[in-house]
Amino acid sequence: MKKRNWINIILWWEVRRIPYNIFMIVVAYLSIYISDATIPLNYKIIALILNIIYTLNWLVEIIVNKQSSSLTLNRNYKYFAFCAYLIISIIFVIGIAIYYSIKANNH
Repeated sequence: MKKRNWINIILWWEVRRIPYNIFMIVVAYLSIYISDATIPLNYKIIALILNIIYTLNWLVEIIVNKQSSSLTLNRNYKYFAFCAYLIISIIFVIGIAIYYSIKANNH
């Protein structure tokens, strides 16, 4: 398997951004429903931060792809990074939801 060029790397990540954002919207609505939060601006900020983190994935992969000569690393990086950042994003959104639900209950 040959190394992917930067266009293929970006396309791979951006095609998956759509289901990623759909999943994040579902998690955000669930957290709003569960915590009865009414602060939509915070969720927009969270969505922006998570998409910036998501964009860092393909930037890092381009750098790894350029610097590394290991085809195994280059081939598997995208799958491990996608799963890792999805898990980090879920934890981040749930943590923020818990924080605001505790904050809302104290007032």
